[in-house]
Amino acid sequence: MAIACALFVIFYLPYSEKKNKK
Repeated sequence: MAIACALFVIFYLPYSEKKNKK
């Protein structure tokens, strides 16, 4: 499912950045 992969990346990218920013 390409759509699921895209959604995962779109939601994971900003989340990871927020968690990385301490």
